[in-house]
Amino acid sequence: MIFWKEQWIKPALAPGQSAAIAIETQGRGNGNGSLPRDPDFVRLEARVRKAACADDTPGMGGEPVYMCLITEMKRASLSMAWWDLRHFVADIRSGNRRIMEVVRALLLGLFSWVQDKRGGACYPSMEGGPLKKTPNDDLRLQPGDLVKVRPPQEIVNTLDANCRTRGLRFDVGMFRYCEGEYRVAIRALRLIDQRTGKMIHMADQSPCILLDGATCHGDFMKLCPRSEYVFWREAWLERVP
Repeated sequence: MIFWKEQWIKPALAPGQSAAIAIETQGRGNGNGSLPRDPDFVRLEARVRKAACADDTPGMGGEPVYMCLITEMKRASLSMAWWDLRHFVADIRSGNRRIMEVVRALLLGLFSWVQDKRGGACYPSMEGGPLKKTPNDDLRLQPGDLVKVRPPQEIVNTLDANCRTRGLRFDVGMFRYCEGEYRVAIRALRLIDQRTGKMIHMADQSPCILLDGATCHGDFMKLCPRSEYVFWREAWLERVP
């Protein structure tokens, strides 16, 4: 399977067809319903189940451990030296970033490094919130709902000292989306911890919300190009009538 970014593709609609039409699996079947099982699907399913091996750590009860692109990234690659600027050059040549964006990222990185050495505040800096017990706003958001991201100070007021609400961290890079309106893309109740490969199950009242178009821009993460979805708590959002 080849990985694709949503920015590279667009829906192909027949004349008069609605963009909201539900997409159903057709053809030889995917193991559901009365259609015959696709042999390729059966083999893929077996490989996925084999990859989800049991964790033998004492006391864990054989908890499944999953593998995906994120969990295996470090083992499938090598870290670059801090002085190696080839990935920045590649960003400029490919058109992913402008020269001034790269220069700004390098200067900010140097400033934060100096500040860290002298015990000062890095850029951008963000102080924790005032709460010990954070709120659990249950908006019951569903894919397709229109929401507005709350203003920065309202979000800070929902955070604890570690900048978290219900265990989910609000990152400084998310401030750029404050007061913007977005459609809910996914209501996630299960996530794979990329450090351990274990599944994290969330209560139905405390989901992670993914918003269409709200992705990590990487400006404060060495211009990371992955453009991953940013996770939101419902306490940071409000419905748009």
